[in-house]
Amino acid sequence: MRTTTTGRLLLLLLLLLFFVFFFVLEDAVVDGVRPPPEAQPLIDDALREMGRSILPREETTTVDEDNARRRGLDDVGDARDTSREETSSSSSSSSSSSVDGDNNNNDNNNKYLEAETKLPKCALHLYRHISKVGGTTIRFVWDKNVVMGDWEYPIIYGFEEKQWTDLLQRWKEAAEKFRNGERAVGPRTLVELRGNWPSNWPAQHFQTRIMPDVDALKKEYGEGSGYECEITTSVLIREPTSQTLSFYEYYIRKQQEQDPGEKKTMWPGVVGKESWGHDIGDYVSSGRATNGQVREILGDRCTTNLREPGYETEWVDETNKPVRTHARPIAKECKISESDYERFENVLRWFDVVGTTDNFDHFLLTQSRTVGVRYPQYKKSNSGKHERQWDPEMKIKVEQATTFDKRAYELAKRLQREQVEKLYGSWATLDEKFVKPFQSKTEGEFVGGKPPKSLYKWVKTSEAMAVDAAPVVPDCWTDDTGGGQATAYIVFEPVAMVDKDVNLHCVKGCNFDS
Repeated sequence: MRTTTTGRLLLLLLLLLFFVFFFVLEDAVVDGVRPPPEAQPLIDDALREMGRSILPREETTTVDEDNARRRGLDDVGDARDTSREETSSSSSSSSSSSVDGDNNNNDNNNKYLEAETKLPKCALHLYRHISKVGGTTIRFVWDKNVVMGDWEYPIIYGFEEKQWTDLLQRWKEAAEKFRNGERAVGPRTLVELRGNWPSNWPAQHFQTRIMPDVDALKKEYGEGSGYECEITTSVLIREPTSQTLSFYEYYIRKQQEQDPGEKKTMWPGVVGKESWGHDIGDYVSSGRATNGQVREILGDRCTTNLREPGYETEWVDETNKPVRTHARPIAKECKISESDYERFENVLRWFDVVGTTDNFDHFLLTQSRTVGVRYPQYKKSNSGKHERQWDPEMKIKVEQATTFDKRAYELAKRLQREQVEKLYGSWATLDEKFVKPFQSKTEGEFVGGKPPKSLYKWVKTSEAMAVDAAPVVPDCWTDDTGGGQATAYIVFEPVAMVDKDVNLHCVKGCNFDS
């Protein structure tokens, strides 16, 4: 009888060893597996024969508690299980369209999901401004953030080569001093690039100089460089018929409506409908005003044509009026080809933040979070009051003149969606958690609510000196003057940033003060 009991005990022990060995080995490969129900009684019986029972059958445990006990409370394993469950949950959520569970980047280090936008330690951002897409509003937002002391905005949008190279040199020196502890704050610089006026140099050399220079900055001073500066770029594209109409109303209609008999001038000062077209359809039909957005971004496809009369005229003394003779010829290099559009696509994909005007707030808030612009509230600028109803025939003419712009717009929409999904997890997250709350704060004409009162303002340097008003130089500037020229506001003399309470006329940076 004793031999039988001993044999039974040995058999049970062998079964115990088999199951323990099997499940421990399996657990090394797959965590979270508990023994099958039919095995548990045998294991418990064997343990009871030895006078021990680590898991009474009447005790109810969770899978995690049971696994923890089987692994001897392996903290590393527990942490791995938790991490796996969170990853699984995040992965599952990312495939959902719900706002609360669709964030691939939902971690504490994702600045796009934080409640507040933070200033970077060191940064340079370049915005490529295309005509009539909302760029003036961006400029005013940036002006506001400069007079809050957060940024410098040092050169005019149509800058000369020397202004660009001087800025890069100053910025690099400031970044070097910041890393070496010689500056308390790194440089924080905003650059708007438009071209056309006062100089077209940056637009003409965007692909050959500006883009390579920015790429070099990213490599030398960006992530992983030891400087950890944030070098970023952005661009905004507009639906082409709306952009062309806005461009026409802002720049062209006034030329058409002037009386040429009063001026009696020919090109380049010619005015009137015979030269500029009788309407928007006639304006684009000349062929000089086609695919303006693609041409502006390329910079080397005769963008000045967009602001020139499309037709040649002869003056008739008897009637004291010009008479149209023919459409002005268009140089071959001014026309957009498929290879030009391929270049455009490559340029558009180069930008870190791409947006469309019909989703302006989505672009603005993403740009602001990318850059570190803390006050994105705005009032709409240069918003046209023209008639939005199209004559069907004219609309067809505009659509025919903007076929490449239409493709550009569709690409911009797609890129914006892709970037938003990468940064926020989904479009819904940006829309529901940031854009709609931002819009809900709108007060009167201030979209996003009224921004805080400015700390400073720009005035003419001569007037500041006359009243002994000390100029303000924030630590983030690369130059004591802050590059504070106000040429964009048709102020052609030096300006200085001073305390907001100085009793002088503000020439820049006060657009968004209520």
